[in-house]
Amino acid sequence: MITVEMVVLALLLTALAVVAQITHGDEVPEERRALHAYLSVDAHQAWMTFAEDNGVSVTGLLESQGQMLRLDIEAAPDDVDLLHRSWIKEARRIDAERRRRG
Repeated sequence: MITVEMVVLALLLTALAVVAQITHGDEVPEERRALHAYLSVDAHQAWMTFAEDNGVSVTGLLESQGQMLRLDIEAAPDDVDLLHRSWIKEARRIDAERRRRG
């Protein structure tokens, strides 16, 4: 009989193996970098739903957005358009709120 403890142990061992492979494995090319964030449940769900609905991964979405942002910056490094201003404003609000919570 499989117990809850056995399932939890199997999940923990799998997670440790994944972390070990990511941190010590040769799988990640040198030109790649990890991006990690703690999101609200709503923001996380929005990314996951959008990715699933469009048949792509969240990694693919982040990579494509990062490349488009880089192109925007290269095209006009001193000009922040309205969309980017709204991103910055909301990011500052979120950052300030998280700092207050400690």
